[in-house]
Amino acid sequence: MGIGTVTKTPYEITLNGGYSEEKKTSDEPLQMVILDADGKYMPDKGGFMVPINDHNVSKITVYYYPAASEEEFMAIQERYRDDDFEEFIKDKSTFQIQIDFGE
Repeated sequence: MGIGTVTKTPYEITLNGGYSEEKKTSDEPLQMVILDADGKYMPDKGGFMVPINDHNVSKITVYYYPAASEEEFMAIQERYRDDDFEEFIKDKSTFQIQIDFGE
């Protein structure tokens, strides 16, 4: 699981998934969360389309973490707006991908 290609328009970022058996890090299912350059949560629409809105998108970071139980997933969602969410999700993540748009 990963990012194959990225397309950025003035309104949205579209991430196209990529998969490589050679780079596989785990057999467990993973979930992802996307943060902007300021570490703020960016809600996605349909998994790989992310509206830009008022986010700082000079770069984004995609964090992959083990799929949580429904209860754990709800607890993670409740933290999306917390000031320390970036540190929280870093600790839970199996790996991360940073995409720098060079702005």
